[in-house]
Amino acid sequence: MNKYSRLENFRHDTYEMLVKGKDATFQLMDSVMTTENARSLADFSLSPFFQKTLMNKGFKPLA
Repeated sequence: MNKYSRLENFRHDTYEMLVKGKDATFQLMDSVMTTENARSLADFSLSPFFQKTLMNKGFKPLA
């Protein structure tokens, strides 16, 4: 098994362990690991790994 297969398996297993909000949580994890010089949590949302798709999927705010 090469290192890319191991990474792919790790990412798949990690994704499967998440319960709710799998996609958003996984994207946030990718953003945290790849974003340099983030000064706040909001900076992670600017990462190309964090897609802003919740509104397009019918997400409705709680108010």
